[in-house]
Amino acid sequence: MKNVLIQYKGGGYDGCFWEWNYGFFNPIEIFESMYHSGREGCDTQEKIYTYMENAEEGSDYFLIDMTNAIAIAEFVIESNAGHIISASKWFEEFKEDTFPDVLPIMMKCVDCDQEYEAYELTPCDHEGAGGIAIQATAGICADCEYERYYEEETE
Repeated sequence: MKNVLIQYKGGGYDGCFWEWNYGFFNPIEIFESMYHSGREGCDTQEKIYTYMENAEEGSDYFLIDMTNAIAIAEFVIESNAGHIISASKWFEEFKEDTFPDVLPIMMKCVDCDQEYEAYELTPCDHEGAGGIAIQATAGICADCEYERYYEEETE
């Protein structure tokens, strides 16, 4: 498995039964943790393969081929906007030199509907996600963020 993003149910600590964690199988098929937490978080290749052996794909974890634009678009449709933006920032930090085949994660600004690489957006429009959790439901570009939150203050 190479150039594959894994989204899996990690977490498992006081106050959290599980939460989405992320990792990446790089071009030489080595697992890199992007974010892991709690007792189910995987910080090594051995742990992620053990997790995958004992979990159900399509329910407990999802594999996203980062060289396939359709797979990336489905990830954007199905996932929390804050997580999409965080994953995009992680790839942006490393991709040019390390992951040349990884396609950008594209996302539209909620206000102007223009498409951006997701790392260029700020998570916004937060809502409750059960219990004490909140999640961003959209991303907003810098120009629209200024118009939405700050323009009225300067008038």
